[in-house]
Amino acid sequence: MIYIVSGASRSGKTMVAKRMLKEMQVPYMSTDCVMMGFMHGVEEVNLHDKMWPDEIAIKIWGFLKHFILTLMHSEEDYLIEGEAFLPSLVKELMDAYPKNMRVVFIGYSSANLADKVEDVKMYASDHDWLNKESNVFIEEHIKNMIAYAKNIKKECQKVGVTYLDVSKNFEASIEAVLRYLQNE
Repeated sequence: MIYIVSGASRSGKTMVAKRMLKEMQVPYMSTDCVMMGFMHGVEEVNLHDKMWPDEIAIKIWGFLKHFILTLMHSEEDYLIEGEAFLPSLVKELMDAYPKNMRVVFIGYSSANLADKVEDVKMYASDHDWLNKESNVFIEEHIKNMIAYAKNIKKECQKVGVTYLDVSKNFEASIEAVLRYLQNE
């Protein structure tokens, strides 16, 4: 089974991936690593970490699509998490391989800005890149990601891909995402 967990920055994607590894021994990879590899190693792709997630998704979809197909061929469970997916692109693979994929987009489209900023600070690890940023920067980032989550939610509804909102009760929402992925 190939699991894809995508959506807005700071929505809990890595947290979900780590729990899937711990609870189901499903290895995972972050598309952040792929993006940084392209940014620093394949400069002609013209990627950088300041781009909107949907721009990155479009630029690296060819790579990710064939990476996923290769993983499917190996018939091993694997989870890929990160912002670099779009529901409309992933839907093509879901339709072609419905028994081999479990996909969820997560976001916080109805989050209260102040509450989400507090969540981000509470759940950030010691080496989190956002720790070096000002409160103003963090608030602006979260504001942008609320808007992005609203767009992702709309696109998921349009193409028939699951979107789960983590705006309220973050920990319980993450549990719901895990139950969905584990098909419970």
